[in-house]
Amino acid sequence: MAKVNSYVAFHNRVKKRYVTLSRNMWWGDDLDVRFFLLKKLTNIKNKKILDVGCNIGISINFLDKSNSIYGIDNSEFCVNEAIKLNPHAEIHKGSMHSMPYKDKSFDVVIMMNTLPYFDFKLSKNIKDEFILSTFDEIYRVLKDDGVLHLTTPNGSHELFENKKAKLEDIVNLMRRFNFKVKGWNWVKPFWVFKLYNIYINHPKIMSKFEFIWKNMARDIMSRDDVSNAKSFYIEAKKKYD
Repeated sequence: MAKVNSYVAFHNRVKKRYVTLSRNMWWGDDLDVRFFLLKKLTNIKNKKILDVGCNIGISINFLDKSNSIYGIDNSEFCVNEAIKLNPHAEIHKGSMHSMPYKDKSFDVVIMMNTLPYFDFKLSKNIKDEFILSTFDEIYRVLKDDGVLHLTTPNGSHELFENKKAKLEDIVNLMRRFNFKVKGWNWVKPFWVFKLYNIYINHPKIMSKFEFIWKNMARDIMSRDDVSNAKSFYIEAKKKYD
């Protein structure tokens, strides 16, 4: 797959793939942090990569084919679609809190808005155990020098009304890793009708401008205050006692 340097062109390609294959699986945010991460991941070559919660396999379809690519999802529909789209990859049906992989298997593990409980529904009585076992599994399957790439919305942002993970949740979950939380998209909505989620600087408009993407990509690497960002982005490595 040819390298796409433009963020706008890359956004259009990813979104078109979702809308064409399975519109209801589309991320829904034209300035989603996952565009930034996925574009970053396209530079990785000759690694063994696992996408945890791979959905219908569109994200891993954009990864360089020199990599050994794996995906896991607990939806039979998603797994079947991911296999059709990625015959070169190994896709498994299973749960992220008990993965069928050997210890220290992967150079790269990806979790793109698949944080347990916060990004998909879990009953509260299994929440804590499920989350802890998931991150134990990620720690286990990641190589000693491997990297976890994780994205998730910021629960303190006004658009999410405390329904997503907050910074303190992230810090608690990542206690077995060395990491730094970065922020994505500090743009405040200029509301027209807040009740109907209508605002002037909507992502559908903003995503059409390359300079918007480049400013956000610059900010995610340079700004330290993440409290008002729309989403979190984390790169993490194993911590050793």
